[in-house]
Amino acid sequence: MEAHKIEECLVIYQDLKAENKKLIEQGVHDYSLINALLKANDEVRLHSRFIFSMINPDGLHYCGNQFLKIFLDLLPEKLKSFIDPENAKVFKEKGSIDLLIHDDNNFLIVENKLNAVDQKYQITRYIQYIQKKFFENREDISSNIAVIYLSKSKKAPSQESESLIGFRPPEGGTLHWEGSPVMLGPLLSFNLTPGAKIPFVHLPYFPKLQKWVSDCAEIAPAGGRKNAFEEYQIILERLNTNKPWRKVLSLDQYALNLPEDEQKKIYELMVESRKMLVSFVSTKLHTELIKLFDEETINEHGEYKHLTVESIKKWLLQKGKKDDWKDIGFSVTGREGNQRIGFVLAELYAYFGIYDEASSIVRNKSQNQILGGNTRKSHLRELLLNDPEGIYKFINEIKKKKFALGLQITDNQDIVITANNA
Repeated sequence: MEAHKIEECLVIYQDLKAENKKLIEQGVHDYSLINALLKANDEVRLHSRFIFSMINPDGLHYCGNQFLKIFLDLLPEKLKSFIDPENAKVFKEKGSIDLLIHDDNNFLIVENKLNAVDQKYQITRYIQYIQKKFFENREDISSNIAVIYLSKSKKAPSQESESLIGFRPPEGGTLHWEGSPVMLGPLLSFNLTPGAKIPFVHLPYFPKLQKWVSDCAEIAPAGGRKNAFEEYQIILERLNTNKPWRKVLSLDQYALNLPEDEQKKIYELMVESRKMLVSFVSTKLHTELIKLFDEETINEHGEYKHLTVESIKKWLLQKGKKDDWKDIGFSVTGREGNQRIGFVLAELYAYFGIYDEASSIVRNKSQNQILGGNTRKSHLRELLLNDPEGIYKFINEIKKKKFALGLQITDNQDIVITANNA
């Protein structure tokens, strides 16, 4: 990439940083309490449970059936009065049904399908459950039952799943029964009136469920209940992939709002940067380690693989078999003269410390591990390749550990100690 284009991109990047800083100082944020605890696409523990907690007339919100009425009002005209809200009961996971709403006469099955695949015979099994549990196997129940397919995008279960076995694919908002006990097998040995028609409604998250949340937030009492709907609105915004939800923009989101010529420059920079990131991190780390320990020390790698720019690249990329790239490092003699101190890039983390009796520094993780969490998703490579400050944090931690071990720190090897890493 040409130098003048890089300079132009840097100007754009600095504009983004300045704009984000201003927004943050004004109190703008992208924090969500719910999302801090659960993933935004958690179908069961988040969405089904939240919807249930609010449409349940007996819920601890103590707003009776207000939120249920708004939910039922999302349905097509022919179903708006299907459930009597004054006598409605709401259940979750009853008979494995995500949400079941009934008034002792009519039954509304709500299948919440965000990302999970459709299960075999799923909705037909739910209808069977209602028939056996509440109608004593009466065949003519088509006027007492309806199915709501609540989903983000797809309008009905896939035919491959056979979720609606015994029914034709939904047509005009209706399931047409054409099954028989023989074709359904022993696990679904039930039948409906020949030609029975059961209402089937696709209720999309966007805009239908989003409208329910918005309308409920308007009437909810101030405080926790209104806040709960507002928090859930944030979650739905994050699920809606049709538009960005961040207020404090990342570079890619910021670039999408730029004029086409500037957007192309940023795109070119991102493509080139992705290719060069591993090379930059490898070279930077190798250069800093030579400054800290000198080249002769690093070349005397002993039992470890030779620590070079290329071997660090292999470690970052996990290139080849594990034995080809892990355990890259070196050892030095401590100030007492009889202490051996080792530095190694192991499978997931880096270790730097005094060898134990078994000539290992890896076993004593609590003392010798440098940065990186305790899971594969937070290991050191993730930090170095995804955190904008990753390589600098890592180098600073090595400097601090070197100082703590009593190894010489020269004047030009400044250690940055902050409240977060002290």
